[in-house]
Amino acid sequence: LGMAVSASEAQSALERVTADLALLSLDDDDDLREPAKPKVQALTVLPFEAAEALRWLAWHDAWSAKLERSSGADSEEAQERKKQADEAREAWLRLTGATGRKDPGAGESLASVAQVVADASRAAARHASAFRVKPRCLDTAKEGWSAFDAAMKHVAECEVVAESLADDMKWLLWNAAWHAANWAEEEEEEEEDGEE
Repeated sequence: LGMAVSASEAQSALERVTADLALLSLDDDDDLREPAKPKVQALTVLPFEAAEALRWLAWHDAWSAKLERSSGADSEEAQERKKQADEAREAWLRLTGATGRKDPGAGESLASVAQVVADASRAAARHASAFRVKPRCLDTAKEGWSAFDAAMKHVAECEVVAESLADDMKWLLWNAAWHAANWAEEEEEEEEDGEE
């Protein structure tokens, strides 16, 4: 390089370059990096009480939506079923930590997912009832479907619950909604056949 350096200067420069290279290699050494924070394990199974509460929520939402369409929202029967659906919703939210939490950090993710699932239950019920129960309304059915689909996609993607549990919850809500709606449609057809 056209420079004159003493042996001690060359040794010192070599030591600095070696030290710099050693520091650069530390960035690539997996053993020396800080460990990543452990990923929170997604919930794979609902506790029995929560699963039972969700089942009742889906059931009462489905029949409430059916009665609102067939009997009118102000009918005594529809009001009683709505009350049962509201009680089931409260039980579901309470059991999943979405209501009455003392520590806002504890269970916050599951609590927010529980609210989305509760909304999806009502949306599925509205969709199926609007599609099958007189007076039918395609616009209401589409709105219910869109809300249900968006809610359950959120649940599946949020990583709070495992994909298999999100799928099980989706089908529970869907099947309960369509059971009530299909039963109501069959009942209406039998009444019409009896009138002929």
